[in-house]
Amino acid sequence: MNRAWLYLGIILFIACAQKPIFPEVKKSANNVFADGVYKQDVQVRFKKNNRNESAEFKAILKKTPAEINMYAYVGFGVTLFKLNDNFKDAVEFTTNEPRIEKSKEFFLKMYPLIKEILLLNPNDARLKNTNTFMLAMPPENFPVTVTIQDYVVGETPRELTLENKQHFKFTIITREYAPLSGK
Repeated sequence: MNRAWLYLGIILFIACAQKPIFPEVKKSANNVFADGVYKQDVQVRFKKNNRNESAEFKAILKKTPAEINMYAYVGFGVTLFKLNDNFKDAVEFTTNEPRIEKSKEFFLKMYPLIKEILLLNPNDARLKNTNTFMLAMPPENFPVTVTIQDYVVGETPRELTLENKQHFKFTIITREYAPLSGK
């Protein structure tokens, strides 16, 4: 039985090694983050009731012209939350995890910032001279520093950080990107 798992693992490794992890993004992409499927590692550090707290999870993000879907999970596929945004209705956020339910408001406050970055045009003036720019987080409008590490137009950004030194630091590391079919 163990030998079968070993062979299966080797076959999967070989199959995955044949596929590029970051295929070339078309230079004509309308957004810094092109439409496609992203596999990401997410690290969140925030203050809650004057205590520092942190969380780490994995996410699969699917971005299309019509919607953004995010599925967050921890080891062995245990679902933390699902987020759906069809750009027409209210954002759907579902979770069965009590710890996430307590932080639901935080994630829903962060999402408009993440959405703005996902839809950011590569020609946006904020990206001209630096990969760091400011956004305002509603409803308090406190400043958030956004850093896209080593961003090159036409390439998939590998690391994104949103930070307000008094409140939180949110880091998203893209491990893999796949363009949507037909792109």
